[in-house]
Amino acid sequence: MRKKNKKKRLLVVVLLLVMLIGVGYALISTTLNINGTTGIKKSTWNIHFANVQEFEGSVVATEKAKINDSDPTKVSYEITLSNPGDFYQFNVDVVNEGSIDGMVNLVESKMDGEVLSKLPGYLEYSVTYNDGQEIKAKQALKSEETKTYTVRIAYKKDLNEEDLPKSEKALSMEFSVEYVQADGEKVDVDTKLCKRANVETLHTEICEDHGGQWYPCDKLYSAGETISYGNKSTTSGELKSGDAFDCDVNGDGVYNSNTERFYYVSDYYDTTSKSFDDGYATLIYYNNVKAGVPDNKATFAYDASNENWHGPVTGYVQLPSVSQWSKVTLLNETRQLLNENAGNTTTGGMLGTFTYTGKAARLLTVQEVNKACGITAGTWIVGELDTCEYLLENTWYADTALKHWWLENARSANSNGGWNVGGAHRNVGNVDTYDDTLRGFRPAIDVLKTNMLY
Repeated sequence: MRKKNKKKRLLVVVLLLVMLIGVGYALISTTLNINGTTGIKKSTWNIHFANVQEFEGSVVATEKAKINDSDPTKVSYEITLSNPGDFYQFNVDVVNEGSIDGMVNLVESKMDGEVLSKLPGYLEYSVTYNDGQEIKAKQALKSEETKTYTVRIAYKKDLNEEDLPKSEKALSMEFSVEYVQADGEKVDVDTKLCKRANVETLHTEICEDHGGQWYPCDKLYSAGETISYGNKSTTSGELKSGDAFDCDVNGDGVYNSNTERFYYVSDYYDTTSKSFDDGYATLIYYNNVKAGVPDNKATFAYDASNENWHGPVTGYVQLPSVSQWSKVTLLNETRQLLNENAGNTTTGGMLGTFTYTGKAARLLTVQEVNKACGITAGTWIVGELDTCEYLLENTWYADTALKHWWLENARSANSNGGWNVGGAHRNVGNVDTYDDTLRGFRPAIDVLKTNMLY
């Protein structure tokens, strides 16, 4: 029987992680006999660790993960995990500063000096690439290339009685990767832009007591109850609306679950062909932005002229730029504008195209929301977005101090209306495009599915 609130038992882990990068050579000392004046630089072998970064939420280490001063192929640290749910996690770069391509020859983990074949039931331990992919033999690390490893050790939650440690445990862990000179059997490691989020890192908000408000979260939750955003159950190899992902959009090698959280909405909707492209995924950011930085209180007009057929000319500048989110690009920077019915007109005239100049993200479309949530926008049904609760994170839904966010589409029935995701009524609503008081800009990104680990 599972019990969520087990009596705490002290688990002390003194963890020594020694990551060894072995040096291997194959025929690199071949003599070169060349006539002429061309200079031949000698071959060099230099693979080592650099740049250790702890993850937010990790326990305070007795000794933080640190690269050995005299041997940069070793990392060690000591920690104590006292309670179920405690974890320690960090990234470390593996850098090839030599002129010779390397490849993984041997990957091995040990516990207390013995090769690790099975973990204790109370422990989670892994060393992977930072997108979650397994480290395997023959994987290449080319000259002047850097890869990032993620190391994680955790005291599991929700343990069965038989899995709990019977006494304090002091564990000595060792992980080693041996690199040798690359040969014809090497394979490239394709680091993914997005990886599934760990269910333990799903974002949460507290439902406020709205004191008589009709429609926000207190219609579904009790005041003070925790709302969790994103699917808790996922299926490997499948994508469902609401699956949470962490995407390294800024290219710093860290999949930050706090500031780089996205949710899968639907397949990409091509507004020119008016069809879905199943090769690409549309993901929505967890928050509105101001100048590309998360901000759930800043509000902007869609078009200050109050004309809805030009696109989001006023507020789109707040979306992240291609330099801020350097690892993601729009599939189509210039997009055909549509109304909620996928038509090309409003009472103001024909809808043309709009270009998200210099931006790495765009606005979500009504068509993508319809597909994701199984609704028909424009019916103004209160609660229609209850099937897509993740769209309501950081809105009036949980906190009336926060706001709603604009969609890309114009309203067909008039010349000044634009569509938005509204937390107050938990639906897709519309408002005058000049209104800058209640709605922000929330980035949507286009990601090739083969660039996602799911």
